[in-house]
Amino acid sequence: MKLTERKSFRYGGASVGLTVAVVAVVVALNAIVSGIFNVWGKNLDMTADNLFVLSEDSKTILGSREDGYNDVTIYFMAKEDDLDMTASSANFYGDSTLWGMKYIYELATAMAENHSYIKVDFIDPTAEPGRIKAIVGQEYYDSHSFSSGSIIIDNYAPERDAKGDVLMGGDGKPLSLWHNFRVYSRDAFYGFNLGDYSVISFKGEYRLTSAILAVTNPVAPVAYFITGHGEPVGEYVMGEESTEYGDANYLWNLLRDSGYNIRKIDLQYEDFDTDGNALAIVFGPRTDYTSSANSQDAGEIGKLQKFVETPGHSLMVLLNPDTRALPALEGFVQEIGGVDYLDAKLRDDGNASVTVDGYSLIGQRAEGENLLTDKLDKVDAERKVIFRNTRPLRVTDSAKGNAIYTVPASSAADLADAEEVKAGDALLTFSTISEGSYLVAAGTTMLPYISYTERSDYANREVITGALSILADTENGYAVAAKVIPNEGLDLTTKQATVWTVILSVALPSVIAVVGLVVNLRRRYS
Repeated sequence: MKLTERKSFRYGGASVGLTVAVVAVVVALNAIVSGIFNVWGKNLDMTADNLFVLSEDSKTILGSREDGYNDVTIYFMAKEDDLDMTASSANFYGDSTLWGMKYIYELATAMAENHSYIKVDFIDPTAEPGRIKAIVGQEYYDSHSFSSGSIIIDNYAPERDAKGDVLMGGDGKPLSLWHNFRVYSRDAFYGFNLGDYSVISFKGEYRLTSAILAVTNPVAPVAYFITGHGEPVGEYVMGEESTEYGDANYLWNLLRDSGYNIRKIDLQYEDFDTDGNALAIVFGPRTDYTSSANSQDAGEIGKLQKFVETPGHSLMVLLNPDTRALPALEGFVQEIGGVDYLDAKLRDDGNASVTVDGYSLIGQRAEGENLLTDKLDKVDAERKVIFRNTRPLRVTDSAKGNAIYTVPASSAADLADAEEVKAGDALLTFSTISEGSYLVAAGTTMLPYISYTERSDYANREVITGALSILADTENGYAVAAKVIPNEGLDLTTKQATVWTVILSVALPSVIAVVGLVVNLRRRYS
């Protein structure tokens, strides 16, 4: 029998032919679809989390800034044709390549297509330094580095007065134009695993949306970091993401994202000097504030009292649980906000802890409604909020204060602490001081810590920026979530991890061994 007459040859030939035909059809369809999208100038987002598709939240809040005066340009320090490398799970933190820039560029382009006041442009930082200086100024340019991974978000718009109204000249035109800008590095648009610095999330939509809202804010609120009590607040450096603001730099970055102008103030020698929306921040003091009882005048507490009595002025208090000898400050917080700091440091036996030492607790979302819970209802409220090294608080006046997150049932005070912690005690509180003035209080300085604000499965960033949007009475990117770049990891508490370890390493192998033994015995003796 000839080879060509054999069934195997005929069937094999048909199989090969069919395979070739299928491959040809797939290639043809791919070419057709690619051609269509190239003609339209669009990109089909096939990423798992729609990395460069605008969310409805972004479209809505960015649309509110389209007032005819704002003129925002997103500048990439690279040629357009070079922005073609995509992000991956690889480690590109801190390198000098263009990895990851494509996602940012695609997102910026989508924003420009949806909003007429937003544009995208490109600057060669080596060949065109003058264009950069024209935006940021000579002094800023000399003190910062602009590379192929730098991005400038600039609003070249009319100068406004303290009320946010455009200053007009006699000819009916704006009196002057000026650049309000933010500068970011490529790494600021991604979340990185702090262990191996691999990419875990894309924060592009949040970062661009927040920056655009910040540079188009008619009146920027002011945030004062109070110093003079051993606070871990370093030197203030205006510009890119802060690494020079001590342990407070993580909160500094969130404030900057939310459009705040940031200052330091020592109330022993200075007074607050703003009438607009402003926030005073008490961040981890090691010594107490002066009051009328230990000062010749009203002291620092008196200045704080006068500050929060002004409409639009609010207070954020983040205390370190290892410092508790602060009776004047804590008494003031209780008086104005109806919340009392307890003399305890919390730990958990594993039911609600994400670390082995038990000091990183997952907060329990409190019941009830207030301005902050209303904000959080607009984001994924089920995501975890982590409270690391924290003191609990107790609401003493429900007419003033509310718990936002409460102590988990399995948590208790450290053995060295005597004060009893009760169910319903708070980890984070929100109080109304007066119309337009609020208090946010927590017993930890680590609420804005990068390990929690970088993770897309935690809601620490959304809680803080949501609060800041209320305190500043302005929109920010609190509702725009980071988008996950898929990974194979699991997010478990220590107790859950222990249970799964026992199941996978002991229980499952034991079941398999028993089944195998039974089958072997039945075969042998059947």
